[in-house]
Amino acid sequence: MKINTIVIWISLIFLFFISAISFTLSYFSLAGVSEKYLYAYLDIPVLKYIWPLMFDLSITVLMLSALSNKLKNKPQLIELSFVILFTFLTVIFNVLHAPSVFWSQLISAMPPIILAITFKIFLNQLDLQPEEQLDLSEFRPDKRARIQYILNQYQKGDELIPKDIAEKQGVSVQTIGNYMTELKDLGYLNGKRM
Repeated sequence: MKINTIVIWISLIFLFFISAISFTLSYFSLAGVSEKYLYAYLDIPVLKYIWPLMFDLSITVLMLSALSNKLKNKPQLIELSFVILFTFLTVIFNVLHAPSVFWSQLISAMPPIILAITFKIFLNQLDLQPEEQLDLSEFRPDKRARIQYILNQYQKGDELIPKDIAEKQGVSVQTIGNYMTELKDLGYLNGKRM
């Protein structure tokens, strides 16, 4: 197993624990806010528990959606924008629930901020290049050029469609498909749709 993969798995485990802690702390703050402001006016007891759960689960779904898009090499702008918005709102509600002491409010604001920053850093880790650069000198010149073309398209973030690449390179779709499968098996096209 490559060191990058090990680091990513360790980061994912820590991110899970940070998420669990952050959501637990946030849940109780949001429940306090909903009890004080929402339940007091609507008199629906279950809202005290459902509203914070809906809020925190929304953030979870948005983060998983952003992660899914990252693994498919799709844009995550919409999901990350909503993660930022919900994080901002959670910070406001946490501060609103905290006692009117600066340090208490600061401590209440930290869990969602730490979670959002940690999640974004985790997404950036997925951009790590393979540990070893592919030695293209072992390939025939024509295969080397085609593999380099595929890698360049991958690094630019373009969707890798074997048919399009085959047309541009003047070879069969099966040849390009074989090259892409070989590169994927070597760990150079991870998370890329073919």
